Amino acid sequence: MSKSYVVMFDTSNEVVTVALARIVLHDGRCALELCDSDTCAAHRASNTLLLPMLDALLKKHHVDHSDLQCVCCGLGPGSFTGVRIALATAKGIAQSLSIGLIGISTLDALAWGAWHAGTRGALAVVCDAMRKEVYPACYTLTEQGVQRHTSVCVMKVAQAYTFLHDTRASLSHSAGGSGSADVSCSNSSASQSEATASLSHNALTWAITGDALTKYVDEFSSFGSMLPEKLWNTSGWGLLLCLQQEIDSARVDIFDAARHNPAYVLPVYTRLSDAEENERARLSSTDAPHNATSVSVPAFVSARTPDGVSAGTSTYDCTLPASGVSSTVASRDIVLPDENGDGENVVVFLPLDAASMNAVAALDANVMPTTPWTSEQFLSDLRTSGHVWWAAYALNTHRNKRTLLAYAGCLVAGDVMELLRIGVSCAHRRCGIARELLTRLADDARNLGATTMMLEVSAANESACAFYERIGFTEVSRRPAYYSNGDDARIMQAPLLVSGFQTGGMEVCEHEETEVALHSASAPTACIATRNASLPSASAISDNAPSTSHIDTAYNTEGAVHPLIFAVESSCDETAAALIDGAGNLLADVVASQIDFHARFGGVVPEIASRKHIEAICGVASECMDVARKHITPREASMFSWKSLDAMSVTYAPGLLGALVVGVAWAKGVAWALEIPVIGVNHLEGHLYANKIGNDWLKPPLVASLVSGGNTLLVHVQAWGSYHTLGSTIDDAVGEAFDKVAKALGLGYPGGPHISRLAKQGNPRAIAFPRAMLHSGDYRFSLSGLKTAVITYINNAKQRHEELPVADIAASFQQAVIDVQVEKSRTALRETGAKVFCLGGGVAANPQLRRAYEEMCAEEGVRLALPPLRSCGDNAGMIALVAYDRYKQGKFFNIGFDPQARCNLDEPY
Repeated sequence: MSKSYVVMFDTSNEVVTVALARIVLHDGRCALELCDSDTCAAHRASNTLLLPMLDALLKKHHVDHSDLQCVCCGLGPGSFTGVRIALATAKGIAQSLSIGLIGISTLDALAWGAWHAGTRGALAVVCDAMRKEVYPACYTLTEQGVQRHTSVCVMKVAQAYTFLHDTRASLSHSAGGSGSADVSCSNSSASQSEATASLSHNALTWAITGDALTKYVDEFSSFGSMLPEKLWNTSGWGLLLCLQQEIDSARVDIFDAARHNPAYVLPVYTRLSDAEENERARLSSTDAPHNATSVSVPAFVSARTPDGVSAGTSTYDCTLPASGVSSTVASRDIVLPDENGDGENVVVFLPLDAASMNAVAALDANVMPTTPWTSEQFLSDLRTSGHVWWAAYALNTHRNKRTLLAYAGCLVAGDVMELLRIGVSCAHRRCGIARELLTRLADDARNLGATTMMLEVSAANESACAFYERIGFTEVSRRPAYYSNGDDARIMQAPLLVSGFQTGGMEVCEHEETEVALHSASAPTACIATRNASLPSASAISDNAPSTSHIDTAYNTEGAVHPLIFAVESSCDETAAALIDGAGNLLADVVASQIDFHARFGGVVPEIASRKHIEAICGVASECMDVARKHITPREASMFSWKSLDAMSVTYAPGLLGALVVGVAWAKGVAWALEIPVIGVNHLEGHLYANKIGNDWLKPPLVASLVSGGNTLLVHVQAWGSYHTLGSTIDDAVGEAFDKVAKALGLGYPGGPHISRLAKQGNPRAIAFPRAMLHSGDYRFSLSGLKTAVITYINNAKQRHEELPVADIAASFQQAVIDVQVEKSRTALRETGAKVFCLGGGVAANPQLRRAYEEMCAEEGVRLALPPLRSCGDNAGMIALVAYDRYKQGKFFNIGFDPQARCNLDEPY
C-alpha cells in the first residue's frame, strides 16, 4: 500500500497537537498505529507552529508527503480562529494531494485522550469558549470505548455547572431503570449496556477535564475529580482513537477521497456571529423603531431611482416601515419575469422580521388552509431561542418594492435541525425558492451545531415528498394515521444542505478582458490567457529561483511556460484565486464576493467574512484550476494538476486578520504538501500592480493613488518593490466615507456604486461641502469632516421636513472627495517629477474619479494608467503579478509565517 499514513492535528485552543499514524490492514479491518505525536503551547501562534511541527514529525519518521492517505483535524468547538487555522491548513493539504479530509470533534478527542490514560466511568469535558463561556459535554468511558450523552452547546460558566449537574442527575435516573440514557456516539448495544451499568455504579464519581479548567478550576472543582492537567488538551492518542472509532463505525472511509471532499468540511461553531444574533433580536422586536430589514435595489442590478421617489424610501406589499439602512441578501440565480412591464423582480432572501408577521400569516393561510398559524404564533416562534426563520421576497427593481413569496422556519435542538414550517406562494413554486430557503436555514443551523435535518410531512402530499427526496431526504420512520384526516406522517432525515458550488453560497466570477495573449512562435507552447500583463518571459527568471524539476518532463516541454504560480486573496470580503505562468500570462483569475452576505448589515462583518472564506476557499481554488485548464492546450490540460505548480502565493497583509488567516493557512498547507515555496504578498502592493493589467508600458518612477474602503494614500513608486508613502488619511478612508454617506441617505451597501449612480443625475456644485485639508501643504487626507457635514445637512433637512435633493447630495459629496484627491495628486506629480500616474483600489472604479484624473493628467502632460474596472476591487490576479516578480527575486517566506492586520507599504518584506 503506497499511501499508508494519516496525519492528524488540532489547534482548537491554546495548544497545537500533531500526530502521525500508520495504516494497518488486518482481516478486513483498518487499524491505525500511532507512530509519534507532539504537543506544544501555542499562545496565539498556532499558524506559526502547526506546519513546522508536522514537518518535523514526518521527517523524523522518513515519511514522504506522497505517502499520506488522508488528513484528519479537529473541528472544534473551540477558538473560532484556532479551529479555522487547523481546518484551512488541512483543506490545503488534502486538496493539493487529492486525498480525503476527515473532521472530528475536539471534545470527543479529549474524552478519548482521557480514556487512553486509563480513566473509566463518567466524564465531563469543559472547553473554553471565551467571553466567560464554555462548551460542556458528558461522556461515559468503559472498557469498550467512549460514548457521548450530550450534543454540542455553548453557555455561561454558571449555566454550564447547572447543565452538567442536571445531566448527571438525568443519566443516573436513566441508569436506575426509569429510562434509557441518550448515548449519541454509541456503536453497539453491548457498549450501551455497559455504559448504563457504569453510570449506575458511579453516579457520584465523575471526572472532569478540558482547557476551560485553566480559567475556571474553582467553579468546577466541586463537580468531580480533576484529571491531570496534561489531559486538559488534545493528545495524539486522543485524535487517533477518535478517528479509529469513526472508522470502526463505518462513518468514515479514509480511502474514499471523493466522500471526504475537503470543500464540504466545516467547523463546529455552536453560535451565529454577534452581528447575526443582534440582528435576530432586533428583527423579532415589535418595539424597535426599525424592526424590518429594508430592501433596496442591489448594486449589481442595473436600475434607476423612479422620478418623484426619494432614494431610501421604499414601499412593500407587506407592511414594513422604511428603515434608515437599506440592504439585501440577493440570489443572483433567481430572477422572476417582468409580467407587468414595471421592472424585473429579483428574489431576495432575508431573515424574517416582526413587521412581516401579518403578511406571513396571510400567505400561510393560503398555502396551508387546514392548519394555518396566526401572526401571533409566528411572532412567538420567531422570538424563541434556537428557532430560525427566513423569508423570500420579490424585489421590484423599478418600483423598489418587495412582495413576500415564501417563508421557512426551523428549530435547532442539539445536532438536529427540525423543519417547523415552509410555505411558498402557489405562483412561485418550482423556481428554486424552497431549496434556497432550506439552505439558508441549514447554514444557520450548522453554525448552531446541527449536523442533520429532520422533518415531518404527510404521506399523501406527493409533490412535497418528491421535493424532499430530490434534495436528499430519506424516510426513517412513519406515524400511521397521524393527521386528523387519517393520513400517515413520514419522518424524513437528511444531511444539512450545503450552499452553492462548494463556495459558501457565493457565485464564482471569472475576470476576463477582451484581449487574448499568445506566446510568440518561438515559445515552446501556445497558451491562451484571460489577460496578458506583458511581464518578462521565462528566460528572464533569475538563477536563485527554485527548481521546477518536480514537474512532469512531458508537461514541462510542451505545456505552459514555468514557473506556474498560484495566488490567493482573502484580506476582506472576497475569496479570490489566480494562476500566472512564466510568461506573465494570467491563465485564470476568479473571485467569489461576499457582498450579498454583508449588505444587510451595512458593512463587512469580520466574523462572517472569516466563516465564508473557510466555506469558499476550496471551491474557488478548484474553479481557478478549471478555468486555467480551459485556457491551455488539450494535451496540456490532461496533464495539468496541483503537482504542476511551482509556487504558492497569498496576501499576508494588511486586512481583516481572521480573513487573512484562512487564505494564509490554506496556501501554506498547499505549499507544504507540494513542497514548493510560498510567497507572501502585501495587499496594497497588489493594487499597485493591478495597473499592469492591460498597460504593458507601465514602469516606475510614478505616483499612485490607492483609494478603497480601508485605505487612502498617495505613493511615490520609485521602482517596483521600492515605495515611499507621501501621505494617507488621518481618519476615514474614501470608500468608508462613501459607505457612511450612502447609509445616511438610506442607500444600499456598498455605497460607492449607489452614490456614483445617483451623482450622474445631480449637480456637483449644488451644495458647498468642505474640501478638508485641500490646502494643508502636505499629502494627508481627512474624510471624517466631510462625512459629518453631509450627515448634518441631511439631518437638518429632515428636521425642516424638506424633501432631500438626494442626487445633488450624492454629486456634491462625490465632487468634494474628487477635488481633494486630484489636487493633491497633481502636487505630488509636480514635486516628484514623475511622468506617470496610476490609480488603485475599489474606489478606482468610480467613473467620475477616473475622468477627473484623465483631465488632470492631460493638463500636466503625464501618462495615466488605470486598472480595468474588474481589477479595481480585491482580486488574486494582482497578487499573482506581485508574486511573479518576487519569485524571480527569490523572496520566499518560511512555512511558519503569520498574517498581519497592518503593515507599512514602505518597508521591504
